[in-house]
Amino acid sequence: MLKNLVNFNRLRNLNLLFLFFILILTNKTFGQVNDSVKKYYNFRNQAELFIVNKKYNLAEKSYLQAFKYIKNPFLRDKYNLALCCAYQKKKKKCYNYLQELIEYGFPIDSLQKIKVFGKVNFMKLSEIKNFKFNTEYRRKLDSLYKREQQYRGDQKENKDSIIKIDASNVRYLNQLIEKFGFPSEKNVGTYPNFNYKSFNIIVVHNFTGVKYHQNFDYSSLLTKAVERGEIDNLVAVYLILGSKGIDDINDTYTGLIAFAIYDANEPTKIKKNSMSPFGFIKLTNLDEINYKRQQMCLDSLSDLKKKILFQIDNNNFKLTASGTYKKVFVVSAEDYEKRVSSLNFEE
Repeated sequence: MLKNLVNFNRLRNLNLLFLFFILILTNKTFGQVNDSVKKYYNFRNQAELFIVNKKYNLAEKSYLQAFKYIKNPFLRDKYNLALCCAYQKKKKKCYNYLQELIEYGFPIDSLQKIKVFGKVNFMKLSEIKNFKFNTEYRRKLDSLYKREQQYRGDQKENKDSIIKIDASNVRYLNQLIEKFGFPSEKNVGTYPNFNYKSFNIIVVHNFTGVKYHQNFDYSSLLTKAVERGEIDNLVAVYLILGSKGIDDINDTYTGLIAFAIYDANEPTKIKKNSMSPFGFIKLTNLDEINYKRQQMCLDSLSDLKKKILFQIDNNNFKLTASGTYKKVFVVSAEDYEKRVSSLNFEE
Protein backbone atom coordinates (compact mmCIF):
# COMPACT_ATOMS: atom_id res chain seq x y z
CA MET A 1 0.00 0.00 0.00
CA LEU A 2 1.19 3.51 -0.79
CA LYS A 3 0.37 4.47 2.79
CA ASN A 4 3.06 2.14 4.04
CA LEU A 5 5.58 2.83 1.29
CA VAL A 6 5.82 6.59 1.18
CA ASN A 7 7.25 8.92 3.77
CA PHE A 8 8.29 12.55 3.88
CA ASN A 9 12.04 12.05 3.99
CA ARG A 10 12.04 10.04 0.78
CA LEU A 11 9.85 12.39 -1.16
CA ARG A 12 10.39 15.93 0.03
CA ASN A 13 12.80 16.76 -2.79
CA LEU A 14 10.89 15.00 -5.54
CA ASN A 15 8.80 16.96 -7.98
CA LEU A 16 5.81 14.63 -7.97
CA LEU A 17 2.84 16.92 -8.22
CA PHE A 18 1.25 18.26 -11.34
CA LEU A 19 -1.64 20.69 -11.09
CA PHE A 20 -4.60 20.43 -13.43
CA PHE A 21 -6.39 23.47 -11.95
CA ILE A 22 -4.98 25.63 -14.72
CA LEU A 23 -6.74 23.46 -17.28
CA ILE A 24 -10.05 24.70 -15.93
CA LEU A 25 -9.13 28.34 -15.36
CA THR A 26 -7.10 29.01 -18.48
CA ASN A 27 -9.50 30.25 -21.14
CA LYS A 28 -7.28 29.31 -24.03
CA THR A 29 -6.08 25.75 -24.56
CA PHE A 30 -3.39 24.69 -26.99
CA GLY A 31 -5.97 24.17 -29.70
CA GLN A 32 -3.66 25.12 -32.59
CA VAL A 33 -0.91 22.60 -31.85
CA ASN A 34 0.09 21.14 -35.19
CA ASP A 35 -0.08 17.43 -35.85
CA SER A 36 3.69 16.96 -35.70
CA VAL A 37 3.90 18.41 -32.18
CA LYS A 38 0.95 16.25 -31.08
CA LYS A 39 2.67 13.15 -32.44
CA TYR A 40 5.83 14.12 -30.56
CA TYR A 41 3.98 14.15 -27.25
CA ASN A 42 2.14 10.93 -28.04
CA PHE A 43 5.37 9.06 -28.72
CA ARG A 44 7.04 10.63 -25.68
CA ASN A 45 4.22 9.50 -23.42
CA GLN A 46 4.54 6.04 -24.93
CA ALA A 47 8.29 6.06 -24.25
CA GLU A 48 7.78 7.09 -20.62
CA LEU A 49 5.26 4.31 -20.06
CA PHE A 50 7.79 1.83 -21.45
CA ILE A 51 10.30 3.25 -18.94
CA VAL A 52 7.78 2.71 -16.13
CA ASN A 53 7.69 -0.94 -17.18
CA LYS A 54 11.50 -0.96 -17.55
CA LYS A 55 11.30 -1.83 -21.24
CA TYR A 56 14.17 0.42 -22.16
CA ASN A 57 14.63 -0.89 -25.71
CA LEU A 58 11.02 -0.04 -26.57
CA ALA A 59 11.33 3.32 -24.82
CA GLU A 60 14.37 4.09 -26.99
CA LYS A 61 12.43 3.31 -30.15
CA SER A 62 9.52 5.50 -29.07
CA TYR A 63 11.81 8.43 -28.29
CA LEU A 64 13.47 8.12 -31.70
CA GLN A 65 10.03 8.13 -33.32
CA ALA A 66 9.10 11.25 -31.34
CA PHE A 67 12.28 13.04 -32.39
CA LYS A 68 11.20 12.86 -36.04
CA TYR A 69 8.35 15.26 -35.42
CA ILE A 70 9.93 18.43 -34.02
CA LYS A 71 13.12 20.16 -35.05
CA ASN A 72 14.58 20.48 -31.55
CA PRO A 73 13.48 17.61 -29.28
CA PHE A 74 13.36 18.57 -25.63
CA LEU A 75 16.51 17.88 -23.65
CA ARG A 76 14.58 16.20 -20.83
CA ASP A 77 13.75 13.50 -23.37
CA LYS A 78 17.36 13.27 -24.59
CA TYR A 79 18.39 12.81 -20.95
CA ASN A 80 15.89 10.01 -20.39
CA LEU A 81 16.98 8.40 -23.65
CA ALA A 82 20.61 8.52 -22.46
CA LEU A 83 19.52 6.61 -19.35
CA CYS A 84 17.69 4.04 -21.47
CA CYS A 85 20.85 3.52 -23.52
CA ALA A 86 22.97 3.23 -20.37
CA TYR A 87 20.70 0.54 -18.94
CA GLN A 88 21.02 -1.33 -22.24
CA LYS A 89 24.81 -0.87 -22.13
CA LYS A 90 24.76 1.10 -25.39
CA LYS A 91 27.77 3.17 -24.39
CA LYS A 92 28.34 5.11 -27.61
CA LYS A 93 24.72 6.22 -27.95
CA CYS A 94 24.59 7.12 -24.26
CA TYR A 95 27.77 9.20 -24.62
CA ASN A 96 26.40 11.06 -27.64
CA TYR A 97 23.21 12.09 -25.86
CA LEU A 98 25.12 13.20 -22.77
CA GLN A 99 27.47 15.21 -24.98
CA GLU A 100 24.46 17.04 -26.43
CA LEU A 101 23.14 17.78 -22.94
CA ILE A 102 26.46 19.33 -21.92
CA GLU A 103 26.62 21.32 -25.16
CA TYR A 104 23.33 22.86 -24.08
CA GLY A 105 24.56 23.76 -20.61
CA PHE A 106 23.46 20.82 -18.46
CA PRO A 107 25.91 20.59 -15.52
CA ILE A 108 28.28 17.67 -15.91
CA ASP A 109 28.55 17.14 -12.14
CA SER A 110 24.83 16.24 -12.01
CA LEU A 111 25.45 13.50 -14.56
CA GLN A 112 28.52 12.15 -12.76
CA LYS A 113 26.43 11.41 -9.68
CA ILE A 114 24.26 8.90 -11.55
CA LYS A 115 25.59 5.40 -11.02
CA VAL A 116 24.46 3.91 -14.32
CA PHE A 117 26.59 6.52 -16.13
CA GLY A 118 29.67 5.20 -14.33
CA LYS A 119 31.36 3.93 -17.52
CA VAL A 120 31.00 7.21 -19.36
CA ASN A 121 34.21 9.10 -20.21
CA PHE A 122 33.42 12.26 -18.25
CA MET A 123 37.00 13.44 -18.57
CA LYS A 124 36.46 13.84 -22.30
CA LEU A 125 33.01 15.38 -21.82
CA SER A 126 34.46 17.93 -19.41
CA GLU A 127 36.59 19.30 -22.26
CA ILE A 128 33.53 20.55 -24.13
CA LYS A 129 33.73 24.34 -24.42
CA ASN A 130 31.72 25.06 -27.57
CA PHE A 131 28.08 25.48 -26.60
CA LYS A 132 25.23 25.29 -29.10
CA PHE A 133 23.01 27.91 -27.49
CA ASN A 134 23.29 31.70 -27.40
CA THR A 135 25.61 32.25 -24.43
CA GLU A 136 25.00 36.01 -24.44
CA TYR A 137 21.25 35.50 -24.15
CA ARG A 138 21.68 32.97 -21.36
CA ARG A 139 24.12 35.19 -19.47
CA LYS A 140 21.67 38.09 -19.58
CA LEU A 141 18.79 35.87 -18.42
CA ASP A 142 20.86 34.48 -15.57
CA SER A 143 21.81 37.99 -14.46
CA LEU A 144 18.10 38.78 -14.14
CA TYR A 145 17.69 35.67 -12.02
CA LYS A 146 20.48 36.74 -9.67
CA ARG A 147 18.99 40.20 -9.39
CA GLU A 148 15.57 38.68 -8.75
CA GLN A 149 16.90 36.61 -5.86
CA GLN A 150 18.81 39.49 -4.25
CA TYR A 151 16.16 40.47 -1.71
CA ARG A 152 14.16 37.25 -1.38
CA GLY A 153 15.72 36.31 1.96
CA ASP A 154 13.53 38.67 3.99
CA GLN A 155 10.47 39.21 1.81
CA LYS A 156 8.54 41.17 4.41
CA GLU A 157 11.34 43.64 5.03
CA ASN A 158 12.25 43.96 1.35
CA LYS A 159 8.74 43.91 -0.10
CA ASP A 160 8.98 47.24 -1.95
CA SER A 161 12.37 46.39 -3.46
CA ILE A 162 11.12 42.97 -4.56
CA ILE A 163 8.08 44.47 -6.27
CA LYS A 164 10.22 46.98 -8.17
CA ILE A 165 12.76 44.34 -9.24
CA ASP A 166 10.04 41.92 -10.34
CA ALA A 167 8.47 44.64 -12.48
CA SER A 168 11.77 45.77 -14.03
CA ASN A 169 12.81 42.17 -14.70
CA VAL A 170 9.64 41.66 -16.70
CA ARG A 171 10.48 44.69 -18.83
CA TYR A 172 14.06 43.48 -19.38
CA LEU A 173 12.87 39.94 -20.13
CA ASN A 174 10.43 41.19 -22.74
CA GLN A 175 13.20 43.25 -24.35
CA LEU A 176 15.41 40.15 -24.51
CA ILE A 177 12.62 38.10 -26.08
CA GLU A 178 12.05 40.83 -28.67
CA LYS A 179 15.77 40.88 -29.50
CA PHE A 180 16.69 37.17 -29.32
CA GLY A 181 13.39 35.31 -29.62
CA PHE A 182 11.63 32.99 -27.21
CA PRO A 183 14.04 31.56 -24.56
CA SER A 184 13.77 28.00 -25.82
CA GLU A 185 16.39 25.36 -25.06
CA LYS A 186 17.79 25.96 -28.53
CA ASN A 187 18.32 29.62 -27.66
CA VAL A 188 19.39 29.52 -23.99
CA GLY A 189 20.23 25.89 -23.24
CA THR A 190 18.96 23.93 -20.28
CA TYR A 191 19.24 23.71 -16.48
CA PRO A 192 19.05 20.94 -13.86
CA ASN A 193 15.51 19.49 -13.82
CA PHE A 194 14.93 21.02 -17.27
CA ASN A 195 12.85 23.81 -15.75
CA TYR A 196 13.96 26.89 -17.76
CA LYS A 197 15.17 28.29 -14.41
CA SER A 198 15.78 31.98 -15.11
CA PHE A 199 12.81 32.46 -17.43
CA ASN A 200 10.70 30.33 -15.08
CA ILE A 201 11.29 32.38 -11.93
CA ILE A 202 10.68 35.73 -13.60
CA VAL A 203 7.38 34.55 -15.07
CA VAL A 204 6.15 33.05 -11.81
CA HIS A 205 7.20 35.99 -9.62
CA ASN A 206 5.80 38.40 -12.19
CA PHE A 207 2.48 37.92 -10.39
CA THR A 208 3.18 39.99 -7.29
CA GLY A 209 0.12 39.04 -5.24
CA VAL A 210 -3.50 40.04 -4.81
CA LYS A 211 -2.59 43.53 -3.52
CA TYR A 212 -0.60 44.41 -6.65
CA HIS A 213 -1.34 44.39 -10.36
CA GLN A 214 0.13 41.79 -12.63
CA ASN A 215 3.07 43.13 -14.60
CA PHE A 216 2.57 41.04 -17.72
CA ASP A 217 0.44 38.05 -18.73
CA TYR A 218 2.69 35.47 -20.40
CA SER A 219 -0.12 33.01 -21.14
CA SER A 220 -0.40 33.89 -24.82
CA LEU A 221 3.37 33.82 -25.37
CA LEU A 222 3.65 30.42 -23.65
CA THR A 223 0.67 28.99 -25.52
CA LYS A 224 2.17 29.97 -28.88
CA ALA A 225 5.54 28.53 -27.84
CA VAL A 226 3.88 25.18 -27.06
CA GLU A 227 2.05 25.25 -30.38
CA ARG A 228 5.39 25.75 -32.16
CA GLY A 229 7.22 23.11 -30.13
CA GLU A 230 9.52 25.68 -28.48
CA ILE A 231 8.76 24.79 -24.86
CA ASP A 232 7.78 21.60 -23.10
CA ASN A 233 4.01 21.72 -22.54
CA LEU A 234 4.44 20.49 -18.96
CA VAL A 235 6.64 23.48 -18.13
CA ALA A 236 4.35 25.87 -19.98
CA VAL A 237 1.27 24.86 -18.00
CA TYR A 238 3.16 25.29 -14.73
CA LEU A 239 4.32 28.74 -15.81
CA ILE A 240 0.85 29.83 -16.92
CA LEU A 241 -0.40 28.77 -13.51
CA GLY A 242 2.31 30.79 -11.78
CA SER A 243 1.88 33.78 -14.05
CA LYS A 244 -1.83 33.95 -13.28
CA GLY A 245 -1.16 33.65 -9.54
CA ILE A 246 -3.94 31.14 -9.01
CA ASP A 247 -4.47 29.98 -5.43
CA ASP A 248 -3.28 26.38 -5.38
CA ILE A 249 -4.43 25.45 -1.88
CA ASN A 250 -7.42 23.42 -2.94
CA ASP A 251 -8.43 19.82 -3.54
CA THR A 252 -7.79 19.66 -7.26
CA TYR A 253 -4.41 17.96 -7.37
CA THR A 254 -3.54 15.00 -9.53
CA GLY A 255 -0.32 14.06 -7.76
CA LEU A 256 0.90 12.99 -4.36
CA ILE A 257 -0.02 15.29 -1.53
CA ALA A 258 0.16 15.30 2.26
CA PHE A 259 -1.55 17.42 4.90
CA ALA A 260 -0.37 18.61 8.30
CA ILE A 261 -1.67 20.89 11.07
CA TYR A 262 0.04 24.06 12.23
CA ASP A 263 1.04 24.07 15.88
CA ALA A 264 -1.27 26.57 17.68
CA ASN A 265 1.52 27.50 20.11
CA GLU A 266 4.16 27.94 17.40
CA PRO A 267 2.43 29.09 14.19
CA THR A 268 5.55 28.70 12.06
CA LYS A 269 5.85 24.99 12.90
CA ILE A 270 3.68 22.00 12.20
CA LYS A 271 2.09 20.00 14.99
CA LYS A 272 4.16 16.98 15.99
CA ASN A 273 3.21 13.75 14.20
CA SER A 274 0.46 15.48 12.23
CA MET A 275 1.92 14.90 8.76
CA SER A 276 -0.48 12.61 6.94
CA PRO A 277 0.61 9.79 4.65
CA PHE A 278 0.91 10.70 0.99
CA GLY A 279 -1.94 9.96 -1.34
CA PHE A 280 -3.84 11.02 -4.42
CA ILE A 281 -6.82 13.33 -4.25
CA LYS A 282 -10.05 11.52 -5.08
CA LEU A 283 -11.38 12.92 -8.33
CA THR A 284 -14.79 12.32 -9.85
CA ASN A 285 -14.76 14.38 -13.07
CA LEU A 286 -12.04 12.29 -14.71
CA ASP A 287 -13.45 12.50 -18.25
CA GLU A 288 -13.56 16.30 -18.12
CA ILE A 289 -10.04 16.57 -16.75
CA ASN A 290 -8.63 14.07 -19.25
CA TYR A 291 -10.29 15.92 -22.13
CA LYS A 292 -8.72 19.21 -21.04
CA ARG A 293 -5.34 17.54 -20.56
CA GLN A 294 -5.62 16.04 -24.04
CA GLN A 295 -6.24 19.49 -25.52
CA MET A 296 -2.90 20.56 -24.06
CA CYS A 297 -1.11 17.39 -25.27
CA LEU A 298 -0.75 16.11 -21.71
CA ASP A 299 -1.01 12.47 -20.73
CA SER A 300 -4.10 11.01 -19.09
CA LEU A 301 -4.49 10.96 -15.32
CA SER A 302 -4.02 7.20 -15.23
CA ASP A 303 -0.75 7.44 -17.15
CA LEU A 304 0.36 10.34 -14.97
CA LYS A 305 -0.27 8.34 -11.82
CA LYS A 306 1.87 5.46 -13.11
CA LYS A 307 4.76 7.85 -13.73
CA ILE A 308 4.45 9.47 -10.32
CA LEU A 309 4.54 6.12 -8.52
CA PHE A 310 7.47 4.95 -10.65
CA GLN A 311 9.56 8.01 -9.80
CA ILE A 312 9.28 7.39 -6.05
CA ASP A 313 12.00 4.78 -6.36
CA ASN A 314 13.46 5.73 -9.74
CA ASN A 315 14.30 9.41 -9.45
CA ASN A 316 17.20 9.25 -11.90
CA PHE A 317 14.62 9.53 -14.64
CA LYS A 318 12.96 12.90 -15.21
CA LEU A 319 9.58 11.83 -16.49
CA THR A 320 6.92 14.40 -17.31
CA ALA A 321 5.21 13.89 -13.98
CA SER A 322 6.85 16.87 -12.38
CA GLY A 323 5.62 20.24 -11.23
CA THR A 324 5.62 21.34 -7.61
CA TYR A 325 5.52 18.62 -4.98
CA LYS A 326 3.06 19.81 -2.36
CA LYS A 327 2.62 19.72 1.41
CA VAL A 328 -0.45 21.59 2.60
CA PHE A 329 -0.70 22.93 6.15
CA VAL A 330 -4.08 23.61 7.77
CA VAL A 331 -5.00 25.32 11.01
CA SER A 332 -7.74 23.13 12.45
CA ALA A 333 -8.15 19.45 13.21
CA GLU A 334 -11.55 19.54 11.52
CA ASP A 335 -10.11 20.86 8.26
CA TYR A 336 -7.27 18.37 8.53
CA GLU A 337 -9.64 15.40 8.87
CA LYS A 338 -11.74 16.62 5.95
CA ARG A 339 -8.74 16.98 3.68
CA VAL A 340 -7.08 13.72 4.68
CA SER A 341 -10.38 11.94 4.00
CA SER A 342 -10.12 13.26 0.43
CA LEU A 343 -6.91 11.30 -0.12
CA ASN A 344 -6.80 7.91 -1.77
CA PHE A 345 -4.09 5.59 -0.40
CA GLU A 346 -3.43 2.86 -2.88
CA GLU A 347 -0.71 0.68 -4.30
